[in-house]
Amino acid sequence: MDVETFQRVLHEEAQTLWVGTSVDRIQTPTTAEDVARFVQRYVGASRPVILLDMAAHWPAMRTWVTMSSSEFLCRDTANNEQWQDKHGTVKVSVNVTPDGGGDKVYHFQEDRGQDHERNQGGTPEVKSWFVKPLEERWRWTEVLSQLERDSNQGVRGGEIVYLSAQNDNLRNEMPHLLNDIDEVPSLVKLAFGTEPEAVNLWLGGPRSVSSLHKEYVRCFRECARSSPHMTSSSSLGLTS
Repeated sequence: MDVETFQRVLHEEAQTLWVGTSVDRIQTPTTAEDVARFVQRYVGASRPVILLDMAAHWPAMRTWVTMSSSEFLCRDTANNEQWQDKHGTVKVSVNVTPDGGGDKVYHFQEDRGQDHERNQGGTPEVKSWFVKPLEERWRWTEVLSQLERDSNQGVRGGEIVYLSAQNDNLRNEMPHLLNDIDEVPSLVKLAFGTEPEAVNLWLGGPRSVSSLHKEYVRCFRECARSSPHMTSSSSLGLTS
């Protein structure tokens, strides 16, 4: 059996015997029996699942969806000036790139000059490089202002910022937003008996892009607001 045939058979058998051909959508389990079934069917089997209502009660799901960046900054309208003085100057880690893509493979055509190309009698070599974004520390006000300008002005030149650190940035750098979410969803405690290693907030504009990647840890991902869209993919051809 050649490699391509082996991969095709493995793909088909995985769909038939393991994960199926679609992603289940379920209500968040709350009882001990339902949680045990969730752990057995999804966690233990490493199967993806969509939890329809896990974050429905979060204030973020009501407020973040309709807020502009300036409103997102000015949370406490009764004490707006004090709130900005306290939180607006907080510095956070942001990724800065020319095209919005961080942790990404770029393909470059090597230019060795016309004389070299004539002598070699071939086409320029294309090389691939894994490039990390430039990480800088920006004030919270600067991040939100830049994102709002990018959203309002549409596609344009200039640097693109993407708040997408994976270092527990919400708890370490933006604890003032924790009241808008459940820092540790009850299902996490019930299913795993522990707190998450990291709670991260990813915030970007219309040109911010997360490259296709594989998660090597169990993740709960909640999308409060997505523009223009958020896509999940699977090497096994699952559809949601």
